[in-house]
Amino acid sequence: MKKIYLSLILALNSLGLMAQSQWVMKIDGEPISKAYFQYVYDKSNALSEEKMTPMEYMKSFIDFQLKVKEARVQKMDTLSSFKSEVNNYRDGLKGRYLLDEKAKQEMMRQIYKRTLQDVDVSHILITIKYPQSAKDTLEAYKKAEAVIARLKSTPFDSVAVWMSDDPTVRQNFGHLGYLSAMKVVAPFENAIYENPVGLIGKPVRTMYGYHVIRINAKRDVRFTMKVAHVMKEFSDSISKNEAKKQIFEAYSSLLNGESFASVAKRFSDDVRTRNNGGELDWMPRGRTQKDFENAVYGLDSVKQFSEPFATETAWHIVTIVDRKPVASFDARKNEIEQFIFHSDRRAELAKDFVVKLKKSYAYKEDVKAIAKINKQVEKLKYKDSIFFSKNETKKTTVFSFANQQYLLKDLIAFMKKNNLSSAQLRFAIDAFAAESIYRYEDEHLEQKYDSLRCQMQEFRDGVLLFNVMEKEVWSKGSNDTVSQRRIFDLNRQKYTWKEPRFKGRVIYCKDESTARIVKAILSFEKSEDVIDERLRALNEKSIVVKSERGLYARGLNKVVDALHYHEGEYTLPEEFSVAFLHGEEVVRPESFLDVRGQVVQDYQNNLEVLWLKELHKKYNVELNYAELDVVQ
Repeated sequence: MKKIYLSLILALNSLGLMAQSQWVMKIDGEPISKAYFQYVYDKSNALSEEKMTPMEYMKSFIDFQLKVKEARVQKMDTLSSFKSEVNNYRDGLKGRYLLDEKAKQEMMRQIYKRTLQDVDVSHILITIKYPQSAKDTLEAYKKAEAVIARLKSTPFDSVAVWMSDDPTVRQNFGHLGYLSAMKVVAPFENAIYENPVGLIGKPVRTMYGYHVIRINAKRDVRFTMKVAHVMKEFSDSISKNEAKKQIFEAYSSLLNGESFASVAKRFSDDVRTRNNGGELDWMPRGRTQKDFENAVYGLDSVKQFSEPFATETAWHIVTIVDRKPVASFDARKNEIEQFIFHSDRRAELAKDFVVKLKKSYAYKEDVKAIAKINKQVEKLKYKDSIFFSKNETKKTTVFSFANQQYLLKDLIAFMKKNNLSSAQLRFAIDAFAAESIYRYEDEHLEQKYDSLRCQMQEFRDGVLLFNVMEKEVWSKGSNDTVSQRRIFDLNRQKYTWKEPRFKGRVIYCKDESTARIVKAILSFEKSEDVIDERLRALNEKSIVVKSERGLYARGLNKVVDALHYHEGEYTLPEEFSVAFLHGEEVVRPESFLDVRGQVVQDYQNNLEVLWLKELHKKYNVELNYAELDVVQ
């Protein structure tokens, strides 16, 4: 075994000390950083009941890193499957680093604050033809302005029916009801929460078009409700009026003092809840019918019940069974963060993040060059083919940041890839700059963030460890039956049981007739493979027998416990009516197959010990003892 060098260098100049502090261990001259060792050491101690000192942990860390080194020597880190797995893992982590953390936290708190209030909203939608050209966008905006002008003299619902492109307008007259945070797209949500009640503001642009919005009312949400209801459905078989008559009979019973649970049991058509007092789950805001939700939030206290009201398919009476204060910000922050990452709010944060990156990386446009390009565009009158062919090889600098130059030829390639015309030059420059600076930041994340760098190194090392252990230990140990049998034969005294076990079959049969046939097969045939084949033949047309073969200790199988150990009871599967056992009790393992799991584990452990001895001989390990001394 090569010697493990412990280097404690006391008389170093400041430059040497700085260089030394970069690593705690080297394997054949390749350093492993102190930051990474500290990261995995802290993580290991956090998961372990028995805390280790850095030097105590270092022994297992050396073994771990030697295996990873061997995996790299075997070029396992060059495999496409490894690279793909690592890239996918990084994609899942990098999102939280490609946003401004302070801005994200502010947005999370803003969203949470909004969840404490619902807003009653009406709107008129003006859609924009697709694809959305500048001309069509302007026409839609002018139409939205005309809507606002019309509303000064005409009721909102009338204008909505006349001018709105919302397909539901003829049912709701533009009235959306109460909306809550995280239920609509960001521009719409911003408008309804930032504007006061009664206001009809400027048109709001979303992916759907322009919205003219009126804020009808706002209400505070202090509680989450658990409700119960009595429901009378109406359909082709029972009219709405007949259902109304029955719900008012139920209402009369409530007014006369009958309990809500009793009325629900007698009158409600909701078969899932009527025997449980009509109780529903805790009501999720924004995901129930608005008439139902409005009725619930119109109640002032627990056990108060509403007057009968109709939804689209039924009449209801509701009561509040229980209520609890809305969850705190800390309780909901993970939910809100995930919402941001999977909604258009992320794009908002990304846009602000790019502005911040431009400043930090000293983004600068070549104003003179862009002016010349604009003149060329005007001269060519937006003939894209000529504009592209003239410029697709030009190395004129358009903008720069972080000492990186981005050229006109790169911009042209970006425009062609994204089907942008020369008329969209300004938009193209902004989009290309945003993509470039965002990609640059992505490529340098590990250099900026120790936490991500350590997480990625831990994951890469973990995948390499798994792959090399599979090749050198696990696969060899599980496939080498000759060695398994030899280990068993040499260590029979080790592989014993405290109690006897049942070895054989647990058999389920459809009926007694089938059971007699199966028992005859078992008494006549001795080969287990032949028995399996004969049983499969019985199941050719339909499943009439099921056989489970194994080695059963007490408590492992209820049928074996009941029929062999005479302990407890068992329940037969629905399709079978008979169960019996075929086998015998064994007091010790008869072959290595009876304890194969334990034998394989012992064999793999032996392989790993021998392999590690080889790795310690193969590679030189050097420890930076000075830095290990300051790890805490």
